[in-house]
Amino acid sequence: TDLNGIIREISPSISNYNNFNRLKLIGSSLYELYYDVNDRIELLDIIIEKGEIRDYEIRLKSPEDVVIYVSINAKLIKDENEKSKYIEGSFRDITRRKHAEFEILKRESFLNLSQQIANMGSWTLNVKTNEVILSDNNLTILGLLPIYNNKVIEFFIENIYHEDRNNVAAIIENIKID
Repeated sequence: TDLNGIIREISPSISNYNNFNRLKLIGSSLYELYYDVNDRIELLDIIIEKGEIRDYEIRLKSPEDVVIYVSINAKLIKDENEKSKYIEGSFRDITRRKHAEFEILKRESFLNLSQQIANMGSWTLNVKTNEVILSDNNLTILGLLPIYNNKVIEFFIENIYHEDRNNVAAIIENIKID
């Protein structure tokens, strides 16, 4: 694009993205593609400040007004006098990945709510590092702050109800053996 956001050239592969027409895009304003124009303004501020941007996530909109999540790499191109000429870049469609991330967040939220209702928690042990990761509700039940997450298993066992410690320690040893 030029510095005013007019598309001067675009790869023919753009037609692979949600019914975009390359010939219609050339000469049009890039601002028309942004789902939120403020994203473009923020992106430009960063490119002007740093000279380039890598893996910057934004939302575009398809010709049908469907949100498309993309990751952008872009660079400010300057002439021999260091005057800004245009912005060159590429984007990668990450819509599927973003939808998967949203789904994971939704499921984590549901799990956390379910654990709160049941007054229970969960934990995961990394047997290679001997670190344990506790669910939010497990931290609450144990009266621990989030800073105590990712601690060694011995710390976790010390904070378990004293009558359950031996059983949990035995389970952990069985996990390590398997």
